[in-house]
Amino acid sequence: MSYQPVLAAGSGTVSFAGWTDSGYGNMVLIDHGNGYSTLYGHLSELKVKKGEKVAAGEEIGISGSTGRSSGPHLHFSVFHNCQVTDPYGWTGRGKDPLQTFDSEQSQYLWLPGHDPLVVNPPPHWPSFPSGLKLDLEKLTAIGSATRNVPPADRLLLLQLPAYSPGESVTPALALERTDALTTREAAALTPALNRLARAGLIDSFQPLTAAAAVWIRGTASAAQLEALPGVASLAGVQPHDLRAAQTELAHSVLVQTSTESAPSLWPAGFRSALQTWRPVTTAVIGHALVAGAALPGQKVALFLRRGTRTVGTAGAFSDAETGGFAATLHNSNGLPVLVKPGDDLQISSGSRSALISIPALSLHAGGRNIEGRAEPGSTVSLAVADSHGQQLWHTVLTASSSGSLSVRTPFALRAGSQVVAAAADGAGDQVASSAYAPGLVLDLATSSLEGWTVGSHPYVQILRAGRILVARKVHGSADGTFALDLLSGRHGVSVRQGDVVTIGSRWHRKGFIVPGLNVGISPGSSAAHVSGPSGMSATALLQKPGVSSWSRDLALRRDGSTLDLPNRARPGDSLSLIAHLPNGDDVQQSASLLSMSFYVGTGVVRGTTPPGTEVQIHALSKSGKPIAQTIAPSDAVSGSLVGQLQDGFGAAATFSHAASLTVSTGAVTRRVKMSGISVKIGTSNRAFTARIPLRSTATFEIQFRHRTFVWKRRASRSGIIRSGLPQVSGLQRVVMSVPAGNGITLVRVASLVAQHHAAQAAHRQSSRVKR
Repeated sequence: MSYQPVLAAGSGTVSFAGWTDSGYGNMVLIDHGNGYSTLYGHLSELKVKKGEKVAAGEEIGISGSTGRSSGPHLHFSVFHNCQVTDPYGWTGRGKDPLQTFDSEQSQYLWLPGHDPLVVNPPPHWPSFPSGLKLDLEKLTAIGSATRNVPPADRLLLLQLPAYSPGESVTPALALERTDALTTREAAALTPALNRLARAGLIDSFQPLTAAAAVWIRGTASAAQLEALPGVASLAGVQPHDLRAAQTELAHSVLVQTSTESAPSLWPAGFRSALQTWRPVTTAVIGHALVAGAALPGQKVALFLRRGTRTVGTAGAFSDAETGGFAATLHNSNGLPVLVKPGDDLQISSGSRSALISIPALSLHAGGRNIEGRAEPGSTVSLAVADSHGQQLWHTVLTASSSGSLSVRTPFALRAGSQVVAAAADGAGDQVASSAYAPGLVLDLATSSLEGWTVGSHPYVQILRAGRILVARKVHGSADGTFALDLLSGRHGVSVRQGDVVTIGSRWHRKGFIVPGLNVGISPGSSAAHVSGPSGMSATALLQKPGVSSWSRDLALRRDGSTLDLPNRARPGDSLSLIAHLPNGDDVQQSASLLSMSFYVGTGVVRGTTPPGTEVQIHALSKSGKPIAQTIAPSDAVSGSLVGQLQDGFGAAATFSHAASLTVSTGAVTRRVKMSGISVKIGTSNRAFTARIPLRSTATFEIQFRHRTFVWKRRASRSGIIRSGLPQVSGLQRVVMSVPAGNGITLVRVASLVAQHHAAQAAHRQSSRVKR
């Protein structure tokens, strides 16, 4: 093989480009998102740099023979969740070569009909096109066919706390915020999974807290699942997949304490007295996740005893370098078991064991005050973090002779602030307790409510003009966190200005009146308009696909103010205004820009929305009855979206018979009138004829074999557009786009090939009728 250009296998971000001593010489790594990466090794020349965005098929280098190589060639690897894999699985004769290479097993990662189109396939390669990269004629053929996709098992891996370089927190806070984040994500994921279940795309699902994952069975595509809130990537459900997920959870806890501080988990003098070592552990009351340290690379067994019974067990392998480990206690049914005061936790590793008695340790937080109880005279380390787990403040307290703890923070605790108190014994073991500052966070754009509550049997009420709209019991987790989707259920509501939101128990309630918040953002504009109650503090947060977010603190004005943006707004951008209420609660209003194209003849939807947005589309008849629908989540990184309308039987449907469409993103619903639009090419008079709504303007792409003309035409009073063609020879298709408002465009395609096939089909049908 001679030196040849090397092309990117898919779009993504270059995560590495340079020389590596691993044997690959000049190497490029591309991160494609959702757990996928590709590697290109032994390159003679690099054409990209770290951080660059690349498109599928873009040249990234020249093949070569750098590194450990016997001749010019390309080393190409596909990784899924850091594991080498063949995304199409091994279907050849004999043993899987990947298993021979490094004891890994190839996995088929695609549902039938959802794997990417293979460009320039080898002979006899099976074809499973997806519609994302197909031309419109192939897409029309696929759209007219009914697909029977068998249910498949998947593991949804939840997002774990992001590591901040240079940051190091205590093991107790690392456990607390990891458990808290995955708990919130699982709660927020449940309504989305229920919607997919109602659409017939999911048969069942089960949270797996020990692996920070959710097991699902159904026919939902990988794109639909990976775009769900809180989902980092997908994996299989084989034992090695579960072990990998548990290892990743443990690594997330350990890396938050940083590798530099991990050795501090060991008792004093450990390295100079290996004969007297024993494992040390950190446990948090009210949580099942436990962390600690043992000899590096050793098996660790944990047993939680309550009285004379063993109520929970866990197993793990300590890190090969630091010896740190993390594991989730669970019962015989695989359900998590929470640590309680009075329990005994036994840890065994390498023929050594330790027994920790869980003392009474409790906390309460609110306003500027933190109070609690601990063992009399014990020393307690106290840390405060915001609702995202970022440490804000820490101090050390000593419990009084009666065991009480009390401290005043230098700032007011906002809703969801985490407070973690940890007490250590002489051997280095830590027992911690945590609490949240009670409060609510209301998202007006999605009508979702999350919060942190205290007391027994809490419930939420929403009143409008003195009338109760919502009265729901809150089934929070062990630490009081909860999340509600107010749009779901038989009587879903959309919260608006002036509503009264309250939460609490029978004897204690708190609440607020929903303020009026407005956010305005337009495509191409470098400024936004925001307004709200005068003097109220707020934070504006701009999120762009594939780019880190931008935020700014401001004081709201009732008459509105202009907010200068860092760059021009584009489809996929989302601007959120988070108002900080005086009582510690937050109310959020958002505006997002989307661009969606509906291909009327095929039922295909393409577009761009804010990343991870779930778009529900319903096609309605003249009487308003739903005749077809689809749930199309956008990509979690790029925000791109592709969907196919389906009827009630799961078969592909088109927009041709729909009188109107509803496009819903959270609490925002856009309605589009489907006026009859059509375009037809005339071969005899070298012209095309189109019908669009009266006085509308349409854009036409006249696509020839080697060039494309773009015209804009305005309809006459009759809604008819007639225009001549420069030639017919070499004409492939005419694509007509008609804006329907709210960032939505209706698209009709005409091609000579499709018209010829339609005429032949009509002729055959008429011949059958005559016979």
